[in-house]
Amino acid sequence: MNDIRRISIFTDASFKSETRIAGTGVVIVDNNKTVAIRKFRTHGVLNIAHAELIGVLNGFEVLLGYIIDKKYKEKISIS
Repeated sequence: MNDIRRISIFTDASFKSETRIAGTGVVIVDNNKTVAIRKFRTHGVLNIAHAELIGVLNGFEVLLGYIIDKKYKEKISIS
């Protein structure tokens, strides 16, 4: 399995119920090398679970942009 590129998506979110504003962070790691770090602020969030889900969606968006930018033609394992 040495020909498979391992890319990990790490996300975290915080949520303030009074304002319904969430912050999410995304880190993309490609074969043990950090290649992207992003942070997002989102309004109108329902609860912390909603904020965490938004963080995961942001993570996939960043990953997709990274893959497209790099134009990988190899096999990719996403965890």
